[in-house]
Amino acid sequence: MISIRIQKIILMILWFSGGLILFTKGAGNLGAISENRALHISLLIVGYLLGELKARNILMRSALRDPLPKDFLLIALMMGFGVILAQLSMPAEARGLLQVAIGFALIRGAVFRSRRFVEGSRALDTK
Repeated sequence: MISIRIQKIILMILWFSGGLILFTKGAGNLGAISENRALHISLLIVGYLLGELKARNILMRSALRDPLPKDFLLIALMMGFGVILAQLSMPAEARGLLQVAIGFALIRGAVFRSRRFVEGSRALDTK
């Protein structure tokens, strides 16, 4: 059995790496910034806001508790959704927006989880 501490570290790494991959793919799908700068920046901002909503409403709850098997399933589903998005025939800007939002949510979830991990480690050090 893997310890809770190792499970937390694995989830942080999965959330951050999966989020970074999706975010960079999504930003690339939004098009070159020189083509339409206002559209590119506005889609990034909308993706950021959607990702922040998802991170605060869904991923923060998961980050505040010890890892459960459904947390690993959630990661697999979100990463799988990102792969499916790449295969769908939809406008690149819409795909990019969704990928940026999901990627940013995963990165924010990793930040929430790492803060909790560090706070828990500090609490153990003071005992």
